[in-house]
Amino acid sequence: EYEKILSTAGPVIDMARTIASKKQLPPMAFELNIDGLIVSANFSDIREDGAYFLSFGKLNSARLLSGWIKHLFLNACAPLDYPKKTILIGRDPKGKKPIVTFSFPRLESNAFKYFKELTQIYEKGKNQPFYFFCETSWQFLQALSRGNGELDPLKLDKDLIFKAMNKSKASWYGGYFNSGEKQDRYVSNCVENNDPFESVDALVSSGFVQNSITVYKPLLENLKITS
Repeated sequence: EYEKILSTAGPVIDMARTIASKKQLPPMAFELNIDGLIVSANFSDIREDGAYFLSFGKLNSARLLSGWIKHLFLNACAPLDYPKKTILIGRDPKGKKPIVTFSFPRLESNAFKYFKELTQIYEKGKNQPFYFFCETSWQFLQALSRGNGELDPLKLDKDLIFKAMNKSKASWYGGYFNSGEKQDRYVSNCVENNDPFESVDALVSSGFVQNSITVYKPLLENLKITS
């Protein structure tokens, strides 16, 4: 058991040592006012080449999205001469490698635009259900992008949506060895008797397709797999 734990944690520990050898910049605190919504955050592990986020867990969709939001905030707030690359390190979600490294590049004016879109989603979600489900939406959008379709909700072919829906159903409904997002009690309360995966029309009318593209398209376009 110890050997198994060590083989899993070892590569992450080695990477942590590598990061620690890089010059660390002073901690920074930032604040944004977006239409009256105050957003603030502290960044304490920014190195000479960017911000690092290291995890012993798998780099799944939730960790990627969390890293992306922090990346947008850093790029929207930090001084122009500040390193604005974000590096995410963790276990391979596909289980093929002991460790993987993803990164987001420095963004210019788009950072504020994308971050503002997410704050608008946050405000909207306080008043009505927002049909976006972290892992299912991620699998859906990846399937759409692999289908060579244009990631524009107004131009998507129904057949392409149907194929992407089928490929992401396992994340929604689950299987023999894992539960799906639909089984989460909070998600269950959100969808109630309106299962968006009942049909392509239901998926589109629920807003799931549009919402998945709005949240994940910029992330996917800027995501780099570095190792």
